[in-house]
Amino acid sequence: MAAGGDATEIKEHFVLVHGAGHGAWCWFRLLPLLRGHGHRVSCVDLAGAAGSRVDPGTVRSFDEYTAPLVDLLAALTDGEKWHGGWSWFKLRWLLEGSGYRVTCIDLAGGGVDPTDPNTVRTFEQYDKPLLDLISNLPEGEKVILMGHGIGGLSVIHAMHEFVDRVKQAIFVAAAMLPFGLQTDEDKKDGLPSLPENEIESTFGAGADDPPTTVALRLEFQRDRLSQQSPEEMCGPTGVGFLHGKFEILSSMEPFLGGGEMIADVFQDKSTYAEPPSRLSYVIIL
Repeated sequence: MAAGGDATEIKEHFVLVHGAGHGAWCWFRLLPLLRGHGHRVSCVDLAGAAGSRVDPGTVRSFDEYTAPLVDLLAALTDGEKWHGGWSWFKLRWLLEGSGYRVTCIDLAGGGVDPTDPNTVRTFEQYDKPLLDLISNLPEGEKVILMGHGIGGLSVIHAMHEFVDRVKQAIFVAAAMLPFGLQTDEDKKDGLPSLPENEIESTFGAGADDPPTTVALRLEFQRDRLSQQSPEEMCGPTGVGFLHGKFEILSSMEPFLGGGEMIADVFQDKSTYAEPPSRLSYVIIL
């Protein structure tokens, strides 16, 4: 209770753990709902899960399987995070559906990475998870890097560090600087400039030093970061709908399965119900 007798609302930290055959991505609808109510949320990939870099064939014990969760809990901080590897969940499914191998990485302090963002003082520290991933590639293997927003600077950093291991780089509405952050002009051109009333700064190194983290206020996150995404992903309330001819909707293959959209289940296949139940789990890109 507050001093005046009013109830003080306590915001919680939710750690969401997926089930079998899933990954942290599966919480994409619940995550914005909880954050929309002011809670802190971490979605963790267990070892060998969809977003994990661990080969599931190497996981031999329950301790190994749950190690990411245990590590996250052991390294909890008070820092809040926004984007991370989870944000690529739609594109990841499309690429993997076309036969590609995809790794969605959390940079230091991002997503479910346990690093306190206020302790990340250099670009090298921030990009370390990406650089470690590329440095541990098998001999002769090359990757296609893809970055969005400020992630473009991390792509450039990796390209300069590993010239012989990057096959191609793709910039999706991303910052592009020839040599990364080398000069004051690079920082001016490459880093976003947002009105002070839209951001919250944390001065982890002291009030007289530059801020260690800058976060968009909740009320501006949808407009600034996810303005073309469905309401279900970005707000505490909101619904979406799809309007189309019955014969066209009947011919569409569902993107996800489950719930009332399944008609019959066989050992080797499933059949789907008629619209609208058929598309109750579909995600329209």
